[in-house]
Amino acid sequence: MGLWLARFADYAGNEPGDPDRMARAIIGAVDAEEPPRRLLLGSDALEIAISSEEGRLAEARKWAEVSRAADYPTT
Repeated sequence: MGLWLARFADYAGNEPGDPDRMARAIIGAVDAEEPPRRLLLGSDALEIAISSEEGRLAEARKWAEVSRAADYPTT
């Protein structure tokens, strides 16, 4: 926990996001014909989300056989 707090303290106030650009992005997303279900704002948020989803996908693929084996057998 201490390491996380130290990283947060270094990061606070140094975020790459521009609030004005974020506001415009939100308005654009709301006005879009097909707005996103989740809107990631900022390159840091995007990289965290991509990394997290790739990890989940890799784990799901690794354990896919076990997951499928839990279904009723097909005849």
